[in-house]
Amino acid sequence: MSELDSSAAAAWSGICVDLGYNPTRWSLSVLSRRDDPHIARIVLRAIHRDGQSVVLKHELRPDAPEGFAAQYRFLETVHAACQWDDRFKVPRPIYLDVERRACLMEYAPGAPMSDLMRDAHGDLTRQDVLLRRAGGWLSLFHGDQLDARRPFRPKFTLRWFHRVRDEIVRGERAVPSSDLFLRGIRTLDAVAPRFDGVRSASCAQHGDMHMRNLVMSGDTVWGLDVSKSDPAPVGHDVAKLLFDYVSLFVPAGEIPEGEVLPDRVRKAFFAGYEVVDPDDPSVGFLIYVKLLSTWLHVPADPTQRTAAKQRTLDRILPIAERAFIYG
Repeated sequence: MSELDSSAAAAWSGICVDLGYNPTRWSLSVLSRRDDPHIARIVLRAIHRDGQSVVLKHELRPDAPEGFAAQYRFLETVHAACQWDDRFKVPRPIYLDVERRACLMEYAPGAPMSDLMRDAHGDLTRQDVLLRRAGGWLSLFHGDQLDARRPFRPKFTLRWFHRVRDEIVRGERAVPSSDLFLRGIRTLDAVAPRFDGVRSASCAQHGDMHMRNLVMSGDTVWGLDVSKSDPAPVGHDVAKLLFDYVSLFVPAGEIPEGEVLPDRVRKAFFAGYEVVDPDDPSVGFLIYVKLLSTWLHVPADPTQRTAAKQRTLDRILPIAERAFIYG
């Protein structure tokens, strides 16, 4: 067993003692894991002989019990505050062990949205239905966490990317296909005035809104891993989710020049999402930002890229060629 596996097993044993569970009546299976020098996290499904299931989430690294506890308590807040029903849900929090950095949650049955999208390959009508349902879940989550409506200001994001640009030009930072990346920053500069000062909505963020964190079963959509309570423009979550879909399932040739989102994708998602309109400035601007931010996580040196990072680069470069027209 790895250090992460051993630590998770110890956490499960301790929780069983705390809650009076008989561990011999439960079996464990891995739902997800990440184990690298900076982050070691595992999610296990525990199945009782009677068919009951719960989820154990354990974090070995980073050594930040306060942060782990804060995420759990935000889930408690969201579960209590939002008007969840049989269509849209979050897992019920069951137990938190701060010292062991472990918690138990209700198990969300179903399949990740990403798997369902793969099953719907070539069937745009089915894909649009999934996008609409995802929009419905995020609309409920954002709507019940609404902080304020205020003018959207892209200047802070632009300043950060200008620093990145200067580092690249000075040779202090390397990115793959740097000329195209710099064209992307020029595109940000060109489109920003279109969105600056237009009102948007600020809400508590999901924090990691990608397709694997939406699980669908029958008529129910479950949202997993809500992790941030700080308010931010809704475009942060919306852009992350929609870019995840576009980068995996939309051929670059379907993307209009100068855009990241095809009209079909925008219409399908906003058929379910009601907090802001399809022309929301934070969504319009941050979808470009998400493309560039994803790019920055790919090592410039091909020998340092994992196979997954290479696939990411292969997916996003054709999108960038379509989106970044301001040369």
